[in-house]
Amino acid sequence: MVERNEQRAQALESYRGTRIYNLEYHGLSSKSATLVVAMTYRRPDVKKFCIISESGSELLQGRVLKRLLEAEVEAMQGEPTPADGDGSKKLRIPPCNL
Repeated sequence: MVERNEQRAQALESYRGTRIYNLEYHGLSSKSATLVVAMTYRRPDVKKFCIISESGSELLQGRVLKRLLEAEVEAMQGEPTPADGDGSKKLRIPPCNL
């Protein structure tokens, strides 16, 4: 099974897709945020995202959803995202040019 998975991974050159990330927070207040992103993968370790649309809480978008996308890119590339002077990571998910 491991060998077949490796063969499939080698055969997969690239793919594109659209993802919808939706987050609902129910705590002291109720907030929600949604990001619709286009994603492109190219073998062996390139995964790029661009934002098609965003709605809802900017706080949840920036602190949770965009950081989730950055973490996915970092995991694929194996390199950390540079930090600003205050120690927070720079979010580099651009809007799509449609």
